[in-house]
Amino acid sequence: MAAPLSSPIQIRTSDPEVTIVGQRAGEGPALLLLHGNPLTHLSWQRIAPSLARDFTVVATDLRGYGDSSKPRGRPDHANYSFRRMAQDQVEVMRSLGFERFFVAGHDRGARTAFRMALDHPDRVLKAAFLDILPTHHVWTDVSMAWAINSYHWMFMAQPYDFPERLLRGNEEYYIRDKLMKQGLGKGGFTEEEIREYVRVCTPENIHGVCEDYRAAAGIDLAMDSADFNAGRKIACPVLVLWGELSHTGKHYRPQEVWPRYCSNIVRMQALPCGHYPSEQAPEDTYRELQSFFLEGEVAEHGVEGCNYLLGVDIDMNTVDGYAITSWDLGYGDMEFVLDPETIRMLPHLPATVLKIDKTFVREMLRVGREAIVSFPNFGYWKARMQVFFGRMPVSGELPYQWYDTPNVHLCTVRDFEGFCGRLGVRILERLVLHDARAVTVLPNLLGSVAVFRLGRAQR
Repeated sequence: MAAPLSSPIQIRTSDPEVTIVGQRAGEGPALLLLHGNPLTHLSWQRIAPSLARDFTVVATDLRGYGDSSKPRGRPDHANYSFRRMAQDQVEVMRSLGFERFFVAGHDRGARTAFRMALDHPDRVLKAAFLDILPTHHVWTDVSMAWAINSYHWMFMAQPYDFPERLLRGNEEYYIRDKLMKQGLGKGGFTEEEIREYVRVCTPENIHGVCEDYRAAAGIDLAMDSADFNAGRKIACPVLVLWGELSHTGKHYRPQEVWPRYCSNIVRMQALPCGHYPSEQAPEDTYRELQSFFLEGEVAEHGVEGCNYLLGVDIDMNTVDGYAITSWDLGYGDMEFVLDPETIRMLPHLPATVLKIDKTFVREMLRVGREAIVSFPNFGYWKARMQVFFGRMPVSGELPYQWYDTPNVHLCTVRDFEGFCGRLGVRILERLVLHDARAVTVLPNLLGSVAVFRLGRAQR
């Protein structure tokens, strides 16, 4: 993969014949990215570096694809079922220390993610499906237009070794034609990317892909039909994206189909592209994924009920007050204009939940160029005295007893300054207060409330 995903991974799975390879980058909640056919984890290179600013991104090659192992198919094709492919990826994430994670998949990777969300609901926090419809629906709602455009579903599923033999020796022609010309919504690849996909299109890869499609027409369809008939749906939050120029957008109505298979769809959106969203519409795809995966994560990490959360939208030196953008965090838009008088009034606002962490600060500075955070200073001398005498501090700024406090992350002024330094966030301005007055001498000792104006790291 491209340089930003610069840490290679190689994980041996519980299948002794299979090792999964890929790349890892970033820091934050874990996000697994799964590619489609005939691609590899390279397909995420246009958006993975941006996602890695907020997540620990893991992008892998599915079994049978890229540089991952390509075992011979079994008679029932079970070792290329989406269940087995999903199990591979769960084991990869567990080996990397992630018991629970987000997953986004495109094409065959999306089908793997679909099965993963059904089989491992305790591990998949959220799932995003790019330019597919559920396999069960595809096979049970076949039209002539779809069959002509997606003939490879039937061709690749033919018994061994009919498709393998026909494609052998024609790998480069097959890849170039498939990715750039064949069917609806194709194109968008660079010559360098095409050459990489030609490199990995070996007889072993073609066999793995054929086994993938054979499983989809057999054992996968049987599993999906059983789940559908039993009324089992994906329960985790789901994002559905498709290309308005792809076969999914042209031949189907995804908005009508997906609710039959998922009970918690957060958003369904067509993108201005064909079948390859991350290549053809990388900025739109990134925004959709980043917004979807961050939204719940931010709420879980403490944005709900926070003291003061403001995204600054203009040059703060040109006006007396601060113009504040709207920010919809799932709890309604918040619109503020913050002027010096409001700053002085901050200590008198009602005490509320305070949970500050990396995701909290990063999300504020994603939304606005600058942000303002305030919190009660745990280093205030009265708080120190109460701790010295063996009690948790209780004050006007920290009004809760230890057993009913909503304040999960308590910190001092110095703690927060160190936190910003480690995060690479610029402190543009600091104001430490007590009784609505600025404290300039020994602020970490004599100030009961701190207000920080923050800016994005300079690049």
